[in-house]
Amino acid sequence: MTVAERGIFTGKTGANSRFSRVLFRCLSLLVFGVCSAVFSFAANGYAADDLPVHRPDEPFFLLPDIQKIKARGSLVVAQKAGENPPFFFLERAKTQGVTEAMRFVSGGETVAGTDIEIAKMLAETLGVVFDLRRGYASSQAVVDAVAAGEADMGASGLRVTFDGLQKVRFSEAYALFSYALLVNRHAPLPGGFEITEKSGTDDFERAFNRQDCKIGVESRSAVAEQLPLLFPRATVVQYAPGENPSELLLSHKVDAVLDDDFTFLFSMILRPEQNLYFRILKIPDSQERIALAVNPHLPTLASLADEAARAMRSDSTKELFKEYGSLIHSFAAETSPRQARIPKHQAATENAAHPLRDGQALPPSGISPAALGALGIPLLGFLTAWLMMAGRRNRGTRKN
Repeated sequence: MTVAERGIFTGKTGANSRFSRVLFRCLSLLVFGVCSAVFSFAANGYAADDLPVHRPDEPFFLLPDIQKIKARGSLVVAQKAGENPPFFFLERAKTQGVTEAMRFVSGGETVAGTDIEIAKMLAETLGVVFDLRRGYASSQAVVDAVAAGEADMGASGLRVTFDGLQKVRFSEAYALFSYALLVNRHAPLPGGFEITEKSGTDDFERAFNRQDCKIGVESRSAVAEQLPLLFPRATVVQYAPGENPSELLLSHKVDAVLDDDFTFLFSMILRPEQNLYFRILKIPDSQERIALAVNPHLPTLASLADEAARAMRSDSTKELFKEYGSLIHSFAAETSPRQARIPKHQAATENAAHPLRDGQALPPSGISPAALGALGIPLLGFLTAWLMMAGRRNRGTRKN
């Protein structure tokens, strides 16, 4: 070995030695990088057969799950039977606030709603046909269909649940609600506590997180998962799906019913007479998420669903009504029953004052202060006018 060759390793040959050391280090880094990449692919289980094949007719490279949807030519979306405005419902002649983006004709019916708008948006983004499959018996059935691969995603006003999280990939929430309790206006709260709009979490804990407090909840529902977390000491009373929980309140079988504030508020819009019997207590610092369910084997579709959900997001019931209030009220006007379904039970405390949602008291007669004011103002005006006319007549009589 020559002196120059020995200098490459000993570092004693001047400029040539420094150049050799730099070259050696660069080659070492290159070899290290190649080896790291090889080991990384091996560790993650990638093989040549697993990599998607780029087709010349595709304008750009597509990920495997998107290639699968585009090869089929349709985005399959599962939805529950029935209606749940503004998420999905059958459009009627007098329904207001429905845009073209929210409409879709399926089986001779025009299905509309925010869920339809989001799903159509995703189908148009992918350049495929929107295939809506309605008729599933429940939200749980929709989630199971998505998990089994019968549908790519579910758009049915779905609540994010612990059970569902183990089966599907939920998107980011496109609607956020608060959990709430429905209570009987005419019955005292457990322990004699009072709850107002300014009440905090501690007040709800003292009133409802008690063994002698019975809270009703629909069996096998998403809300049933939350009750033990919100009020772990309360006694749970489950009622069957479709059963009217107001009967439990009026018969004093439960002290409160748990659901979200949107569900209770919409129910009172459908049947305004319920305001005479019940009031809604929104639970502070509680949150329910409404999201899309995506098949776990379609991660890219799930990312696209996240973006669509962010674009449509409503952060509260108040914000949702601000955006879709005319739609919800017009739907309620067309579908609400003509006769009240609430039995005219008289509570034990009927003659006692009881708080309204706005903190006012309801008179023993059952007429609200607003109604009394609306009747009293015209009567007061008529009485004032009559007194003025009588005074003028008396003055005229005295002059004569």
